[in-house]
Amino acid sequence: MKLLLTTVTLAFTLLLIISCSSRDLSLFRPSTWFPTVTDNAGPSALPLDMPENVFENLMIAYNSRVPSLYERLLDDEYRFYMSQSLTSYYNEENRSPDPATWNSEVVTENSISVVKYYTDKNKDVSVARNLFSSTGPISDISLSFDYSPLDANADTADFKISNIAMTITQRNPFVQFTVEDGPGKIPTRIILKKNPASNEWKIYRWYDNTYSSYDDLD
Repeated sequence: MKLLLTTVTLAFTLLLIISCSSRDLSLFRPSTWFPTVTDNAGPSALPLDMPENVFENLMIAYNSRVPSLYERLLDDEYRFYMSQSLTSYYNEENRSPDPATWNSEVVTENSISVVKYYTDKNKDVSVARNLFSSTGPISDISLSFDYSPLDANADTADFKISNIAMTITQRNPFVQFTVEDGPGKIPTRIILKKNPASNEWKIYRWYDNTYSSYDDLD
């Protein structure tokens, strides 16, 4: 299935902190937020009783800029993991990304300890509020991507996200942030989990593999 989001979508946008120069970096820091952001009118959300509806609701939430819907789509234990290519850059350079946005953990892979960076639900929702503000510096966001199931059972569903094309337009100064599929064969993946209390599907893990330039990493 293919989603064409002609206005706004998020989870990829946390990678946009490294997209290009002259951009307003404060937008991508959770501490910068607009308290007057409210839900806008838009299409009714689909019931979260099936995994595919989560992606359809992402389109509704960001096209219509409805922060409460986006927050509802995220599991309380949600994590968005930084792409492997960018993680490798930080590890090789012995540097760390902005701690205001990224948490870190040490995991073992092939008997080697490596650092992984991720953001959580509260930080992700805060960034979404920044981008949703109708009075803020973002004038337009467009995104298209395909999603297809890799594995599924009664409680979890693993999806491959591909053909990603995203552009965020900043008003003043005019700047466009871009994100696309990353190099290599490792796809961006989203793992959904069914909430046992509500029987609603939520986004549990987002393993990013999008690509953008490495300008101004700080």
